[in-house]
Amino acid sequence: MKQLNALAIAAVAAILVVTVGSGCSPQVKIDIGRLLVAHQDAWWMDWSFDDTTLYWKAPNETNQYTLHAVDVRTGAVHSVIDGHDDAESPTLVAGDSMLFFMADRTDAGRRLFQAPLADGRAGTAVPIATNVWKYVVSLDGTRVAVVEAQTGELSTIDIATGTRQTFGPGE
Repeated sequence: MKQLNALAIAAVAAILVVTVGSGCSPQVKIDIGRLLVAHQDAWWMDWSFDDTTLYWKAPNETNQYTLHAVDVRTGAVHSVIDGHDDAESPTLVAGDSMLFFMADRTDAGRRLFQAPLADGRAGTAVPIATNVWKYVVSLDGTRVAVVEAQTGELSTIDIATGTRQTFGPGE
């Protein structure tokens, strides 16, 4: 019976693809049938796709958040992103080859960045959108949906072309 229940849960998980916001909202990701629940708050954590690297976010000495990674095979710990100690709401996608995060907080919202990720280290971060309140990235990393901080407008952005399509108010 336990195996049948596990199969039923796996079947539902394989069909269900839900990502709810960022910031302090729970996030559910389906990645090749694997159900992963990560609570994106001040102490966000996520495993690499191959379960060899643990990523987490913690406050540093200036009370901004730094992204860290540890290779669980060797115990080696390092910072993931250089130059963005205020990184918030990180999201790993495309088999851990891309990292999305928000930074540069202003009264109008935050900027959304995308950076390539290799060996637990992010490459040069590229801004994708400004004045972002919430965002969600497609599992393959080709599209992102953003809610604008002041107007609540919901838009999608094609990462390759930068094409933006606006649908109207978000929440």
